[in-house]
Amino acid sequence: MKKKNVIRLNKRVKKAKSEKYKTAFPWNNTANNFVEKLQEYGYKGDNEGMCHGVACVAANNLLQNSIEQFDEDLLHIKESDKTTQNQSVSNQVFFSCVEIAHQPDKHPDFIPHEENEKRFPSQHLLTIMPLIQSQQIEAEGGVISAYKFSGAYGKNDLTSCLSVIRDEINKYPHPMVILLSDERHIIAVQYNPNEKTWIFVDANSLPSRHYTSENNLAIAIGRTLTPELKKTVFSATVYVTRKNEVIAKQAISEYTNTTIWKQTHLVNAKNKPYWTRWLFVSAWEGCVKEAALLLAAGANRNAKYSGITAIAEAAQQGNIGVVTLLLKHGALVNGPRKLSETPLYRALFYGHHDIANCLKDYGAKLQEDEATKLETFGLLQ
Repeated sequence: MKKKNVIRLNKRVKKAKSEKYKTAFPWNNTANNFVEKLQEYGYKGDNEGMCHGVACVAANNLLQNSIEQFDEDLLHIKESDKTTQNQSVSNQVFFSCVEIAHQPDKHPDFIPHEENEKRFPSQHLLTIMPLIQSQQIEAEGGVISAYKFSGAYGKNDLTSCLSVIRDEINKYPHPMVILLSDERHIIAVQYNPNEKTWIFVDANSLPSRHYTSENNLAIAIGRTLTPELKKTVFSATVYVTRKNEVIAKQAISEYTNTTIWKQTHLVNAKNKPYWTRWLFVSAWEGCVKEAALLLAAGANRNAKYSGITAIAEAAQQGNIGVVTLLLKHGALVNGPRKLSETPLYRALFYGHHDIANCLKDYGAKLQEDEATKLETFGLLQ
């Protein structure tokens, strides 16, 4: 990748000194207001997937323990107008990074698409971060995925999980960020052991919010993700810089081996109404362990969520472990499509040829219109 195509978020870590910054500045209907500002600057952004762009930029700051700068940038953006926007280089850099993370397909010069390259779907932090990361994060070896998990959590369950994460990060201090998603929306969460505070970033309720209580944070997460359900169903990935990989995995090993964590992630009759959703978000994020537990307990391998099967979602996301697991449990690779493309089409469209070959071994075939589309895009081999 050419260096000139990398837009840096070289944030200076500092405490904002003005009372204006210290006062909360919530935007009503934040996502829409933020998009309007973005469009004022001449960018193409819209509400579709904006949460991913904001979460990626927030992650860059959180991994440097510099969320104050993220919030200060938002304040400057909120107060800017057409007469001052062209003078603000920092605002333009901030928006550029959000837009690249939000809609990378509209910026092909930044995302390499070499022929036959296996790649993540375009909205994926590990794809985006090298384009926007600060020099500090680059110097620490870039960002890696340290752990993935998923679950169906009542408020008390989620509070308990957050508490054991907090305890272990206090024992093994390191900057980390957790991206939580219910496949429709994504938020960023961090526990900062220096401040003894949880930080919560949601594109729909900017700026960042800070919590000292895991109970209150659990309520905020529940209100943001799957608020229509009694339990909050999401998948999550813990990200750290490579420099902090060893200490992060030590903390992860300890909190995932606690009795509280294990009990909270059991698949049982109490969370059976959520199995389909849970399997789907596990396929989305590549949570093989949870998917295996669900399938062993009898979760419907062919159930659709929003018209999409778990195997089709895993194929799109490039999660071969979940695809292989579902195939071994008899998941259908062909059949009535209705709202969803076939798993094979999704695998080929997103460049996951290993998954496509695996699906073909189980008899997967393209629909006629899918083959035509892939030929049009030059993606059919």
